[in-house]
Amino acid sequence: MEHSLLPFVVSSENPHNFEKKYYNIICHLFIDGALVVQTFFVMSGCLLAYNLNLLAEKKTISWTMIPKGIILRWLRLTPTYALVLAVTTTWLRFAGSGPLWQSTVGVEVKDCRRDGWLNLIYLNNYIDESQCMPQTWYIAADMQLYVVGLIIFSLVTTAVARRVVLIVLFVVSLIIPACHTYLQNLDAGLIISPELVRDYFVKDPTFNNTYKRGHTNLASYIMGLGLGMLIYHLQKKDFNIERFKKYRCIYWAIAPSMLIVLPSGSFFYFYETEAPIILKAIFSGIAKPVFSSIICVIVLGMAFKFEDVYRGILEWNGWASPARVSYCAYILHVLFVRTLTGSRTTLMHVSIAHVLLVCMGTVMISYLVSYPFWLLVEAPSIALSKIILPGAKVEKDIENDPTKRERNHA
Repeated sequence: MEHSLLPFVVSSENPHNFEKKYYNIICHLFIDGALVVQTFFVMSGCLLAYNLNLLAEKKTISWTMIPKGIILRWLRLTPTYALVLAVTTTWLRFAGSGPLWQSTVGVEVKDCRRDGWLNLIYLNNYIDESQCMPQTWYIAADMQLYVVGLIIFSLVTTAVARRVVLIVLFVVSLIIPACHTYLQNLDAGLIISPELVRDYFVKDPTFNNTYKRGHTNLASYIMGLGLGMLIYHLQKKDFNIERFKKYRCIYWAIAPSMLIVLPSGSFFYFYETEAPIILKAIFSGIAKPVFSSIICVIVLGMAFKFEDVYRGILEWNGWASPARVSYCAYILHVLFVRTLTGSRTTLMHVSIAHVLLVCMGTVMISYLVSYPFWLLVEAPSIALSKIILPGAKVEKDIENDPTKRERNHA
């Protein structure tokens, strides 16, 4: 929804009205909403740690898991990704025209023809000033962190040693973004200004050095790995959550607390002069872990069925279908945003109603196309990858063992 705001930034009829939104604290829930991405790093780390612990019940985890895990991950992500990249580098430039076409679509085609190979080996988040599918910085960062997690769990075999390693890495991960911010005089967080949005932030030093790099998102991933270990071991000990249910009111307050953490970066927009560099460095180091800690608590409550309000919403069966095609939607949506923006021949009036209409329209188009794309590309590629490299036997054991199946579902 945020990416679909591009046409309002590029071709706004009343830009002053757009700029005034920066003085509205409610709008900063979206302007500073980039912290939400940390949710995915936590989930990814949690699933990796949990599934490797399940796998360890049936076979010994060793260094040989590292190349096999990397290849499986690459085969899972790349076919869908590569097809959209191929379309972008070839046919996309002929898909439309208009006064904005070259500045919004042509530049991506040019950069993908030059840098697209880096996307396929998941190093594109370490290349700056490239607009080749810029939203996929997350996939690259997640792939890099996945390799780090796989190495830790494959080479560090005991639970105590893993905890020590994760603690050390977590402390280091707090220092890394703070050092980047302090030494390179960066912003405390991603400052979403209209000037930077036009180029998808690729020229922003903060975006390039502390937002999209794999190592600057390490804290959230480490928290996810720790969460996966915690859930697994608590389930093994038949942890009883009942005695904690008297604190449900505190748990219900966690989600609203995100509404306080998300716009916290707005402080640096409203600061009368430029904020002290030490303050920006501290915020850069702790903002992501603070938000990720909220996600960890929510996931932990879900895993042990702590309450029924949030869990009832998130376990609704209606999420299953859009969740299955969410990767396709993620890969495709910016292609539609850029194409629709580049095809415009008139300016767009900025209003709440118009913004909502465009955002929801983009979401609907992305998902409608994602369903046939999943059926024709992603699902067959997943099946083919399982034939090429069969998954661990533990998956079948989980399906046949009700106890393990329940733990895996949770």
